[in-house]
Amino acid sequence: VRTLAVRILGVLLAFVSTTITARLLGPEQFGAWSAGLSLATLLAALAPLGMDRVLVRQLSVLSDDTGRAAKLAIAHSCALRFGVLLLAIGVLAGGVCRLAGWSDWSETLLLGSLLLTPLTLTWLRQWAAIPLVGTRAAVLPEQVLIPAGTVVIFGALQGLSVTLTATTAALVFTVLSILVWAMSTFRGELGRLYLSAIRGRSDFCTDLRGRATEGLQFVPMAVGPMLCQRFTPLVMAACCGFEEIAHFSYALLIIFFTYFYVAITFNPDDTAESMRQYGGFIPGIRAGKPTSDYLQYVLTRITAPGSLYLALVAIIPIVALILFGASQQFPFGGTAILIIVGV
Repeated sequence: VRTLAVRILGVLLAFVSTTITARLLGPEQFGAWSAGLSLATLLAALAPLGMDRVLVRQLSVLSDDTGRAAKLAIAHSCALRFGVLLLAIGVLAGGVCRLAGWSDWSETLLLGSLLLTPLTLTWLRQWAAIPLVGTRAAVLPEQVLIPAGTVVIFGALQGLSVTLTATTAALVFTVLSILVWAMSTFRGELGRLYLSAIRGRSDFCTDLRGRATEGLQFVPMAVGPMLCQRFTPLVMAACCGFEEIAHFSYALLIIFFTYFYVAITFNPDDTAESMRQYGGFIPGIRAGKPTSDYLQYVLTRITAPGSLYLALVAIIPIVALILFGASQQFPFGGTAILIIVGV
């Protein structure tokens, strides 16, 4: 119950924070901020190369602090090294886009690069904290302190007549995230583990390349949901000025990522094998490969109308606004409907 209460409070604070940010920044700057945050979220999910999922499992089964510290050091070393590479690519690509005159994409890439480090550190801290202190304590700092702090800081800046831009929002978020990360990381059992990992990093992180391959199988699991949530707003916000053709592309993206999400979350081969091992069967279908083929057949035909329905729900408000000539800044759209139903 407490965990649910924390999540509800976090959602409410995030809603208030996002609403105030949108009001203060205005449509154009808020679009740039949203695109940069979406890109950074995708890269932060990719940076650990799946080692965050491996870390949770290992911290859950290991009991000695030395072994836990070693796994923590390996996961962070992998994430930070690959994160530095992603950061360099993002800054370089942003500079190239700036020279080419693609200012929207340049701003998105540079803002995403700025937000990458705090999001990656936060992501790893949460995964490391879950098996040690529980889900509620693991997510509490970021779900409560960052949205509340953002509202307070933005209110103070507005009172001082400071012009708020996407860059200002990104700097506030970066500084606030790092402060919350430091406050919530270096205390208690998690703090002792982090300090042990830092002190023994040189000893723990031998053969880092070989150990990093353990998590590669979890990369699709980590990035897939983020792609579904973040790719569409990233493209649409960064491409600015979309009209009917973008609405059509929006529907296509929803259909595509419906299939993509189903593909990474349901494996017919594994399900068929599990059914065979436990004596389960589908009447009229032989166990093994025929069952797997049948599940894939049914899954494809269920996903097709489902994806079309989701796309239709998402674009109905947009089409209605166009037909009636209403303001395109109407805050309640098809995506909001899908999120409400999904949550």
